[in-house]
Amino acid sequence: MDLLIISAVEFESAPTVRLLKQLGIPHRVAYCGVGPIQAAKNSKKIADAAMGKDVIFLGSCGIFNNFTNIEIITTNLILWMPEGVRRHLSEVIDGVYPPIKLDLPNHNSAIKKMTMLCSSTIGVSPYTNNPSTPYDFDLERSVENLEFYSVAEDIKAVSRSFMNFFAITNEIGTEARMQWKKNFKDAALLTADVVINYIKNNFAYEGKPR
Repeated sequence: MDLLIISAVEFESAPTVRLLKQLGIPHRVAYCGVGPIQAAKNSKKIADAAMGKDVIFLGSCGIFNNFTNIEIITTNLILWMPEGVRRHLSEVIDGVYPPIKLDLPNHNSAIKKMTMLCSSTIGVSPYTNNPSTPYDFDLERSVENLEFYSVAEDIKAVSRSFMNFFAITNEIGTEARMQWKKNFKDAALLTADVVINYIKNNFAYEGKPR
């Protein structure tokens, strides 16, 4: 195992990194930055870091139906789908933002696979009224994130293995930011436990507790 942990910012992966150090599991960490523009600007740096590595990308996301509690999900389908496109207020140019499909390694089947809709900004409306979007997706089985579309294709192309875990921290809507602020610390802690279980179940390593 040649492990690389990637997140947008340090606090999203800090509990995971702390547990990895406690278990003596060798790893490296990289940050792509907040939002799709920062992530795109850093995509070459991220791809260089991911070359030949076993990559785990960590992040947070919002859900389009009622938020009840923090939950860890994963995705194997990423769509560029800003709120304006969902609500038929804008369009994307055909073929410019193709879907990104990921072949996920083995993972706990209890962790849901959901479609990742990526956007340039945080959505404030959970609704969609655009029947002409170029991709079929179930909004009830989808989440929103800002950064992942900008880096996923490059990571996929160069990594040895590529897994992702996202914590649902909020409901898409006007209260999204407030819910995220309330939940992001607990979300990072919950994510850390899931990551360690994934590593223990899928990799051989010679970690020694410190």
